[in-house]
Amino acid sequence: MASNFSGGGTTLYERMGERTTQPFALQLLDQLEPLANLSVVDVAAGTGGLAVAASERGASVLAVDFAPAMVERAEERLQQFHRSTAKVMDFIALDIADGSQDVAISNFGILAYPSWQGALKEMVRVIRPGGAIALTMWTNRDDCSPAHLLHRVFRQLFPNKDLWPPGLFPIFSPTALEKGLLRAGCVDVRVRTAQADWSPFSSNDVVRECDPMFRGFLVMLD
Repeated sequence: MASNFSGGGTTLYERMGERTTQPFALQLLDQLEPLANLSVVDVAAGTGGLAVAASERGASVLAVDFAPAMVERAEERLQQFHRSTAKVMDFIALDIADGSQDVAISNFGILAYPSWQGALKEMVRVIRPGGAIALTMWTNRDDCSPAHLLHRVFRQLFPNKDLWPPGLFPIFSPTALEKGLLRAGCVDVRVRTAQADWSPFSSNDVVRECDPMFRGFLVMLD
């Protein structure tokens, strides 16, 4: 799995992406409490927002991502927690021993990629019997985030092109997600819909912050 994130993309994600996704990360952790003294692996951890929040609740967190720049930033943020760290790993081939983790989490992470089923199986492999897996993902491609709203506008302007690379951001219904979890070996699967209020971005902020990312997608479309 190749990485397309530079340091600039990492900064963009932390400033804008986490602003959108972190409220859901906190709700996810609420469902897992108590986390104190548990071992947690955060798969597709990005810049570490979820990993930091879990560490603040007393967990020992291993944050993994395939993008070195993301991992570097996550490691910087986790330095204040002596039992947490970040490493570069492939989602579908985690360098983690079988059954060695209490909890595996992913906040708008593995489910955004075409290989999500393989990554989910890896999460099942590394947790102990009786452990827990918790994930978040958008259920509506058009209206669920600022980036997806921009995707809808792009599709209206360029109906014969797609802003995202093929297979990115697959669409999940609660039923489809539950079936995927069961196929991966999960039991006692529960899917719930979460909501959160966003602090709106100004249009100038969106254009300034997101322009480098979307220019990158346009290059891939040429």
